[in-house]
Amino acid sequence: MNESKREHIKKRIWTFTGILVASFGVTFALLVASRLSDDAIAVLAGSVCGVSAAIPTSLIIVVITRRFEHNSAPGPRYQKEPYPPVVVVNPTGTQRLSMPQPELWQQPVPRQFTIVGDEYEH
Repeated sequence: MNESKREHIKKRIWTFTGILVASFGVTFALLVASRLSDDAIAVLAGSVCGVSAAIPTSLIIVVITRRFEHNSAPGPRYQKEPYPPVVVVNPTGTQRLSMPQPELWQQPVPRQFTIVGDEYEH
């Protein structure tokens, strides 16, 4: 047998196997679905719809991520310059600031609370 005839037979075997597996899957799904309640079928349908909605979104994220990685080629990156040194000079002739004396502090005003639902008293 020549090579092209072998490839043709191989292709037909794979096609037949694919059709056989697909028909087995559909038959199995129909048997299981006929024995499930309406609520269980609704849950399964929701799961299938959720997964089918998530697949394109995931593929879009993968494509964008790969494109971003491809566009950001390794090379010289921007490096931050170190901050210049900070020098603090105290002016001469000024007095040091000190904390105010405790007796000058204002006494806190006592807080008043009203309990909702209680009788109001003066």
